Order: sequence, then C-alpha cells, then structure tokens
Amino acid sequence: MVDIGCGLGELLRHITANKKVGMDMCEDVILAARELDDGMATYKVGSFD
Repeated sequence: MVDIGCGLGELLRHITANKKVGMDMCEDVILAARELDDGMATYKVGSFD
C-alpha cells in the first residue's frame, strides 16, 4: 500500500498490508510520521515532479 501525501501517516497506521509506504514532500512531516509509526511502514520524502 502506498500513501502519496501521507502527512503524519494516519491512514497507514490503521490499515493492514504486507508492505506500507508513505510519501510526502515535507521532510519535517515525514520525520514526525516516523516518530508516530509503529515500525510497520516506511516513510520517504519526495514527489513525482
């Protein structure tokens, strides 16, 4: 499951999937999402530009 524009990873924390990836353009938001995560998702800074 890939969540584009994941913000703080709220959606990823509430779904069941074998692999979860969150992507957001804001590095500060990704750092916060990693802190809040249960260790089951991967977070990346980036965009599709």
